[in-house]
Amino acid sequence: VLPGANDVDTVRFAADGDTVFTAGLDRSVRIQDVRTGEQRAVFYVPDHLTGLTSIPRGAAKGLVVTTTRDGDIRLWEATPAPVAELDAELFAVSARFGRHGQGVVAATGRGLHVWDSWRAPAAKRRFFRFDDVTDASVSPDGRFIATAYWPAPRPLPAQVFDLASRRQTQRVLRGGSARQQPVAVAFSPDGRLIATADADGAGSLWSARDRSLIRRFGEPRRTRMPWFEGRIAFVSPDVVAVSGRQGAVRFFDVRSGRVLRALDKPGALPGRQVPAPIAVAPDGSRIAIGGADGVTRLYRVSGGPVVELPGNSEIHDVGFNPDGSVLATVSDDGTLRLWDTRSAQPIGVFFAGPAALWSVDISPDGRSILVLGHDDVV
Repeated sequence: VLPGANDVDTVRFAADGDTVFTAGLDRSVRIQDVRTGEQRAVFYVPDHLTGLTSIPRGAAKGLVVTTTRDGDIRLWEATPAPVAELDAELFAVSARFGRHGQGVVAATGRGLHVWDSWRAPAAKRRFFRFDDVTDASVSPDGRFIATAYWPAPRPLPAQVFDLASRRQTQRVLRGGSARQQPVAVAFSPDGRLIATADADGAGSLWSARDRSLIRRFGEPRRTRMPWFEGRIAFVSPDVVAVSGRQGAVRFFDVRSGRVLRALDKPGALPGRQVPAPIAVAPDGSRIAIGGADGVTRLYRVSGGPVVELPGNSEIHDVGFNPDGSVLATVSDDGTLRLWDTRSAQPIGVFFAGPAALWSVDISPDGRSILVLGHDDVV
């Protein structure tokens, strides 16, 4: 018996007779070894499948061909199935590698979920102090994780957890009012600072050592929304980038609090007021910004031409590998895309899930990638 999706409605053998391709109503295509039952690969087509076959000979031998209701014909390579699947349970919004790339941390609507190793999916522990985690950042040494929360229905301070002792640290990052509550959080590259994007549209800089407030930066903004959604990332220890609900990205000098540069709504679409995902290359030279139009834009921090990396649907998260040579993006159509940042050429496109992918992270050694899907599976 070959395990598969519910309602398998298509079965095709490869020319060698040892491999079978199955497709189900969940839009998954599985490649399985007939003799061992091993699942060699699984991928998800973006629309209802209308045809499935494999190429039996020639230079393209072994490729899988699919036709779908959207009228496109796609050729697929058999990429490996995920090495692990972790259940984040409910309303997961982001997932990141923990210490040494072995652990995984997921921010969810039910608090913070932590796996000491992705090789042990069942060995999960939870921090249930608060619900509705909106953002989480792991310190460079992998020991601490900072979390931010939705301001409604009650204002909550950002928390810092010690992953080694499994306890919350004594001090919290508490704003002066409900509108100053942190809603996005980031450790600095050297681990000495924590920056938060706050509910009023400004930001705060904190000491990672004693959790004390160093200074606020930026001007609070008046908005019809009861809170501010945002993303935040360090460009350098003195400069942070903040993206707001209106789609603009601003660069702040955290010492003076002034705006150094603003990028006005890159890739924004009418009616889509969401924070743009941002990631900074490890050397601080470039910043990637995902657009609601499906295009990821690479900017040099020092200025210069913008490099556009095209996609098909709204980008939800972006991330660099350790040396900045590869950029990963995930989007609303369930695709994980890898790009060579030097040539701006695609390395690969992977349908990693049947629905939207919310976040992506590359391990510190650059060998593993994790994605979080709309189905709350890492």
